[in-house]
Amino acid sequence: MPVRIGNSYVSEAAADFARKSNSKNLDDVSKKFPELKFSVETQPFNPNGTNNVSIAPNILREMQNDPDKKIEYEALLYDIQNETEKRQNRKDVIASGFIINRDGSLGAWSISKRDDGKIFRDKVNLARDEFEKMIGKKSKKSLIQELLDKKSTEKKSDAESTDSTPEGKTTVNFNESKRARQLSAAKNLNDMNSLMQLLLEDLDECENGLENGWCDENEVKKVKKMIERAKQKLAEVQSQDSKKSAEENSDFSISILF
Repeated sequence: MPVRIGNSYVSEAAADFARKSNSKNLDDVSKKFPELKFSVETQPFNPNGTNNVSIAPNILREMQNDPDKKIEYEALLYDIQNETEKRQNRKDVIASGFIINRDGSLGAWSISKRDDGKIFRDKVNLARDEFEKMIGKKSKKSLIQELLDKKSTEKKSDAESTDSTPEGKTTVNFNESKRARQLSAAKNLNDMNSLMQLLLEDLDECENGLENGWCDENEVKKVKKMIERAKQKLAEVQSQDSKKSAEENSDFSISILF
């Protein structure tokens, strides 16, 4: 059953491993996980292998300087290595990896080929509430793979997914109309922050697609244009929120005076 170390949920075996570890620096840590291919970035969809792990630079510094953080993320890497071994036997997975983001959260991605020949690029952020809902759930699949499959099913009819042309060429398309609807529907800071995160992920995917010849510059430009629109609305929402807060504080002061 998963246990919590810091802000991460890990297996009991991972927690025991990390607490008993005598690694003194990051080189020692990497040697404990020889099956993993590390990179210092948070860019998904490296097309090579199923053992990719990207770590944000600030997390590496925390591991170097904070013993508790080293234990937390070393335990996480232990579980990641086990998950990676499970993926190696999946014939439909072309490439996959994990991302330890700047905020310490864990993400996972995969490039998979479906029965109909289409290529899908799936990415999930393993939010704590999603993780907690599935703690203790018995499944033949790993927790992370189950979440990836769930997201993939949701995206099969979504133009955001990587698709294949009749000639078999992989393409990446930005679903501009969907994001525009989400932008129009966003009413508060939580809505806007969630949308901004989605747009940044869209930008990552399109820029990666441009590098790999899966889309042209126009897709990247469309995402950047939508991000600028979202920034403008975010500023408006923040302004409205600040004004509302000031009015509430003013009403509270008056009630005290009278």
